[in-house]
Amino acid sequence: MGNAEAAHSGGGTVSASDLKLPKKASKEFDKATKLIANQEWQAAIDQLNKALAIYPAYAEAYNNLGVVYAHLGDPNKEREALQKAIAANNHFSPALVNLARLEMKEQNYAAAEAHLTQATAADPTDARALVLLAQAQLVDRHYEDAIASAGKVHALSHGQYAVVHYVAARACERLNRLPDAMNEFNLFLAEEPTGDRANAVRQEMAAIQKQLAP
Repeated sequence: MGNAEAAHSGGGTVSASDLKLPKKASKEFDKATKLIANQEWQAAIDQLNKALAIYPAYAEAYNNLGVVYAHLGDPNKEREALQKAIAANNHFSPALVNLARLEMKEQNYAAAEAHLTQATAADPTDARALVLLAQAQLVDRHYEDAIASAGKVHALSHGQYAVVHYVAARACERLNRLPDAMNEFNLFLAEEPTGDRANAVRQEMAAIQKQLAP
């Protein structure tokens, strides 16, 4: 599913509480961001906690705390930090996406779908969140929704997300819409023509072609 992503200064959707952000808290956050970049995890935790002591409603700081705990392999503390980020700003897309990633890892797809729906409502242009949403919807058997989410990704600039067409094709297959599945597989191959996934897609297309043959 990929790694959780840290927020940077000015990243994400700004809440009313963010407008009250003290400069001192922002400075501590910036120091923590550099420590995260250097993978100095414990020092980053200490620095983020300093920022949160100054400003307890700091959504970005809680999100980055969650990211650090993800790197340290502590899902309970990761979840707690991300939930606090969302409590501070329920439109803060990075925390919603990171929490959904954790939930997908734990196979809690319904919760992931809910958080990703919230994230994509906050930022409809976030292709990464829409891809994850399509994946969660597919596993959660919301096939029409998965196809719709994939269509939204396709309408955006999404070069590295060819996989969304594979997700849509799978959803079409589940709905027995085989010609639509073939179209999605063709879109996948147009964007990712080589590699193991492309080879697997060609095999699946050959199998569908046999089913469609009169």
